[in-house]
Amino acid sequence: KDIDKLEDIAEKFCAFINNCGVKALEDAQSRIKLNCYELH
Repeated sequence: KDIDKLEDIAEKFCAFINNCGVKALEDAQSRIKLNCYELH
């Protein structure tokens, strides 16, 4: 019974993925010159 259901973790997972994108963008802007800073 210690298996998490998708419904239970979905919100945290979305926040985690969003935060990963934010951190990757911050890292890219501060360290790497990119031609584009938006995902298309």
